[in-house]
Amino acid sequence: MKETLMKLKTFFLYGLLISIPLFVFLWFVDTLSSSFNPEYRPLLGFLQIANSLLQTIIGM
Repeated sequence: MKETLMKLKTFFLYGLLISIPLFVFLWFVDTLSSSFNPEYRPLLGFLQIANSLLQTIIGM
């Protein structure tokens, strides 16, 4: 059971570590586009969700 939990934590941790830079890159490219809307803040919401997930994974 403990080994499965460690594998699950590792899977989610790697998933977050891969998705955060990818999302930041896509957000940066979006800011350079002509249709950029500064009122739309997907990065902040995503980082808050990622932070919550990391705290949950580390706290397990």
